[in-house]
Amino acid sequence: MQKLKANGRTALLYSAINGFHDICMYLCLRVREVDVEDEETGQTIFEIYLQLEDMEHMSFLLSRGASINHINLKS
Repeated sequence: MQKLKANGRTALLYSAINGFHDICMYLCLRVREVDVEDEETGQTIFEIYLQLEDMEHMSFLLSRGASINHINLKS
């Protein structure tokens, strides 16, 4: 299980949201679950890269088990 920071985001989510893409991809290799939701927005990392239209990173996340069927109930 990933530990949350004070703002409710894991290091994985923080790196994706703030543009640290290389760090985010590295962390994806080190965690069991890549479909962690942001407590504030309900987004997953895959959704963040989907909005950025970043096919390379989306493909990598899918290879690591990211779900394309996530339903964001907070938006």
